[in-house]
Amino acid sequence: DPQIEVVAQKVNKSTLIYLFNPQGNFWQSKDSAQPVILSLNCKKLGIKGGKVQLQELFTDEVIKTKVKDLSQGIAVYLKEMESKLYLIEKK
Repeated sequence: DPQIEVVAQKVNKSTLIYLFNPQGNFWQSKDSAQPVILSLNCKKLGIKGGKVQLQELFTDEVIKTKVKDLSQGIAVYLKEMESKLYLIEKK
């Protein structure tokens, strides 16, 4: 989605992905989450093949996937005015 803001940050050997959905009104946002396809250039971020885990740092959400799938795109769900911060860990 072109309106979703995505920031990737490499910290030592860890990678952080910040997603923010600026759509909607902060005071009257909809409660239903919409799917967003997250596709990353894993080579550019230094994430090599194999399995990875995306740990959302504000909640207990964990997404287990493969680097190949992350490069092609995985679905994450964001509500209006919601943000998520994922730590990508090699498994």
